[in-house]
Amino acid sequence: MLAIAGAGWAQAQLAGPGQFPQFRGLSGLPGGGLPIANDGSFGRGAWAHSTPIAYVPRAWRVGAATSLLNGSRNLSFEFERGGNAPDANWTGSFLMGVPLTPQFEGAFALTFLSSYLDNVQSAQVRWRTPGPVAYAVGVQDIGGQGGTQGMDNNRNDPGESRSWYGVATYEGTNWYATAGFGDTRFRGRPFGSVSAWRGDWTAMAEWDTFGANWSVGYAFDVAERPCFASVGLVKGRYAFWSLGIAF
Repeated sequence: MLAIAGAGWAQAQLAGPGQFPQFRGLSGLPGGGLPIANDGSFGRGAWAHSTPIAYVPRAWRVGAATSLLNGSRNLSFEFERGGNAPDANWTGSFLMGVPLTPQFEGAFALTFLSSYLDNVQSAQVRWRTPGPVAYAVGVQDIGGQGGTQGMDNNRNDPGESRSWYGVATYEGTNWYATAGFGDTRFRGRPFGSVSAWRGDWTAMAEWDTFGANWSVGYAFDVAERPCFASVGLVKGRYAFWSLGIAF
């Protein structure tokens, strides 16, 4: 998966050393902003907001997503360069599956952390196994240069942000459950998410090690391309919306 995300941060509530706000507005990892099914197709499947799922897109399939996180429970539609909007953090992403072997499927991410184009690279590998459970391992921010605190201070943040993780996703009947464990951004603690579908509508609840996030979403098609829209809350206090489309 290739994921490119640009974020500008203006929320003191979520910023600061060890808070990793630039990765929590939208993860830039598989499932963030655009659901992925067990077979690697986009549009309807498991999804999360700031944590990964075990699925990866099919080889060379590309998805794009954008999200705007506000510093209150009100949705914001303000876009400002460099995160200078009073209460808004914008993130955008492109996602692409990478073929490896018949047994393993890959994903790669290039994530822009702000409109100044400071960026990190991430990767995930899924072990394809029979049955309802998928397994994957990954690393967010391979170079460890992304910083830990966000805002403009992020450019001078000496903190290490390379984050290794392992994750598993279970497929039920119209629902998915994901559990994982990681270091650094994931703080050496478990994370997880549950998403359920009823027709084209879906709801998701997530624990990202900092708190609980939840969202409702709707899947639809535009010109035969899978699309996805969602609204929700990070930590139950910060409203966001997201849009995604697959190519």
